[in-house]
Amino acid sequence: MPAPTIVAGVWGYPGAWRPAEYVFTSKDASIARVAKSSLEPLVEFYNPEHVVIFIADTVAPREALREARSYSDVLEAVVRWLYGWLRDNTDAIRERLSRLSVEVVPNVGFYQECEWKFAEGASPLDAFRALTLRVLYEKLVDVALEAPVVRLVLDLTHGINYMPVLAREAALHAAIAASLTTGSTVELVLVNSEPYPVGWSSDKPPRLEVHVLGIERVDAGYAALRASIDLVKTVLRNGNVRVKLASAPGKLAPVLGTTLNTPARMLVERDGIPAAVVTLYGLPLAAAYLAVDSELDVDNAMELYKTAIDYFRGYTRLERQPCRVFHEVGLDYAGLRSLLYAASLVRHVKRAYAGALSDDTVCCNLETLEDRGVYIDELSEIAGRLATPYRTIVGTELHKIEETIRAVAKCRCGGGDGPRCEKPEALHFPIYCDDWPGEKCKEQIDLRNLLAHAGLEYNAIEATIDESGIALRYREGCWEIVKKLLKTTARMLAEG
Repeated sequence: MPAPTIVAGVWGYPGAWRPAEYVFTSKDASIARVAKSSLEPLVEFYNPEHVVIFIADTVAPREALREARSYSDVLEAVVRWLYGWLRDNTDAIRERLSRLSVEVVPNVGFYQECEWKFAEGASPLDAFRALTLRVLYEKLVDVALEAPVVRLVLDLTHGINYMPVLAREAALHAAIAASLTTGSTVELVLVNSEPYPVGWSSDKPPRLEVHVLGIERVDAGYAALRASIDLVKTVLRNGNVRVKLASAPGKLAPVLGTTLNTPARMLVERDGIPAAVVTLYGLPLAAAYLAVDSELDVDNAMELYKTAIDYFRGYTRLERQPCRVFHEVGLDYAGLRSLLYAASLVRHVKRAYAGALSDDTVCCNLETLEDRGVYIDELSEIAGRLATPYRTIVGTELHKIEETIRAVAKCRCGGGDGPRCEKPEALHFPIYCDDWPGEKCKEQIDLRNLLAHAGLEYNAIEATIDESGIALRYREGCWEIVKKLLKTTARMLAEG
């Protein structure tokens, strides 16, 4: 079965385009179509689940600008105009309008006798990337939920100004976040047509090849490594977590701080940073604890993300004489990407834990986890699902713990001498039969040992043996200390 596919394109002003014979060739087949856009043969060739067009807001017709009462009216006018153009000038896309999504993205300059401008300190580049990232991420997650491999074909042919370069960047970030969120591999295909010949005067349309510029496969291992390092190095500065989703001058600044920036920073600091370290180093027991203790998820992260976009669009002024479209709120792409990465990493950790459980009814809260613990085979499975580059080290550590326990614990489980195990000095943590020792955490948890032993530092854990096997958990109070050490590790990574 072919991989579910999204075909997306970045467009400037289609009203000025002329027909060409666009030819797209893959290793399996070739297709040629006379059309006004290179997106036509791509849509026909792939027959995608979603078609996405990112079009500049400066396409808005003059009469729409004169009649508009708000920026949302301008956006709606652009969408109406584009649908009309597609019905009149396309075949493959027109046949798939039910699968089409149009995202109107900001442009700058003088168009339609109007100035399109951003407030000082606000970046049109950040706004474009933020809108592109959100849409591509959501479309990828939609098609990837039940598919091991999905494909995103991004056509850069018709983009203007900064569109092609920044769309490619946002597409890769969307692929990384989507792979973490769903576990699927994303195949990113970049295409671009040969340029339309300058001064072409023949009645016969020019023949233009649509080239594949490159194919990048983003699997969970690559995504985990990229997102973890990017998150830590982006948000940690001078030891402090800094996350900003949007900014504005004057009285609006504290409103954005309260509704967006502070909640995002708190979620990233509380759960996103630990998730990055847990994933990068492959700490399976810490992953289990974080999975049930996290407050951050993709849903509340995307709610904040969309609220930031609402502020951006809602605080765009339309001025009449002279005509000006003025964006008062700036979007911060680094902050929005970091929030999405943090939430995707947490989802990645949660999926690793839930997928590794032998008893899928035990997954939902910290109290239940501490009562049950996590069995050795489950910890090994979690490490594999985290796709850490250190999973061999994790496997060795778990094997060593299991072999040591079985060799030296000499547990008399079910006997008349009680559940306690004889624990010689070779075993450095407490272990009971069919119960937990219940020891409190020792303050001296060594960070180097914590990382070297896959988060299973002996001063932090205790064990039990029952009929299902050997289970581990953190001692009482240790999880809070481990979380602090994970954040310390992230600061060291950011400075390194």
